[in-house]
Amino acid sequence: MTTATGVPSGTVEFYDSTIDLGPGTLAVTGGSDVATLVAPPLALGDHGYSAVYSGDGTFNQSNSSVVIVSAASALGRWRLPARGPPRPARRTP
Repeated sequence: MTTATGVPSGTVEFYDSTIDLGPGTLAVTGGSDVATLVAPPLALGDHGYSAVYSGDGTFNQSNSSVVIVSAASALGRWRLPARGPPRPARRTP
């Protein structure tokens, strides 16, 4: 097996189950190829996120594994405490 070198130039499309969330931004961050997407607010419940890389002349097409994210609060803002799991922020007027 050989490993390709360079920076991927294809596109990355993100999905919530079968819903297309749109294209992500592909960049090299800290020596790793990273695709990011600013997602819309989550509806309550479980979401199965995945990504599909289109490939380019050097890198093959690739599908990510599904990552399950649970949205258990209708609040849109979160704070990360120094210890323990994230908790919803207080509602602001």
